[in-house]
Amino acid sequence: MGPEAYAFLDFLSEARQGLWQILPLSSPGLGNSPYSAVSAFAGNPLLVSLDRLAERGWISKDRLSPLSGAPTRIDFEAVKTAKLPLLRQAAQNFLEGRDGERARFEDFKRENSWWLEDFVLFQVIREMHRGASWSAWPAELARREPQALHEFGVEYQRQLEV
Repeated sequence: MGPEAYAFLDFLSEARQGLWQILPLSSPGLGNSPYSAVSAFAGNPLLVSLDRLAERGWISKDRLSPLSGAPTRIDFEAVKTAKLPLLRQAAQNFLEGRDGERARFEDFKRENSWWLEDFVLFQVIREMHRGASWSAWPAELARREPQALHEFGVEYQRQLEV
């Protein structure tokens, strides 16, 4: 989360508030509802602070200026269209970098492989099939046939990493 969330936490602390009730922070499913999550474990990528990624040098700050402003209503599709490519670029830059965060990332992947690998695979397959339900995917992928998953993994290796 970005600086505004931390400022709000500071405000809550100063006001001697001990709780902040929020909606689920999971990756939303159909209708962008946080109560229709794609995963019980994965966070919503739209909550990732681009400002913090820019501070770490993973994306350029000048790419963020077109995103500024505080609209009264959120157009989630427009936010996804604008933000997801920047997140992918930041991930690409992170993966190509040599900073100390890489070891922590590898630890996270290893410790969470029990859910993370299937989640990433599901998301990339769904993305490559334009958001279609798994029941509309090629049968061999929907049935998780090992050879089909292997071939998919080879063909979409970069997308699975980022």
